[in-house]
Amino acid sequence: MPVTGLNFDQATRICADADGRICNHREWAWACRSSSSRKATICGSGKDLHPTGIYCPPEDGLPSDMRSNAKEWAVGPFGNPLIVGLGNCRDFRIASPFKRSQRLGVRCCY
Repeated sequence: MPVTGLNFDQATRICADADGRICNHREWAWACRSSSSRKATICGSGKDLHPTGIYCPPEDGLPSDMRSNAKEWAVGPFGNPLIVGLGNCRDFRIASPFKRSQRLGVRCCY
């Protein structure tokens, strides 16, 4: 299951503990637009959270399962916190780093 309910600092620590970092908005958008993430139409639909990868298994070594039904933290062009995954691969909004939601998680980049 996706890890949700995190503010920006908690998300940053989780990624750092895994020797990663929060993806920047360009990395996230590129991975979201990859062909493997578009194959399964169920991704991003529905109200329930699903285990990561269950509907969009990895293929050809490309990033996949990017259109989850949880929004995610990303880093903006000036290091500001952004929320991505708002309905398509290009939508994002600036957010307070203190924001928390059970539908807001993180994806780490390495």
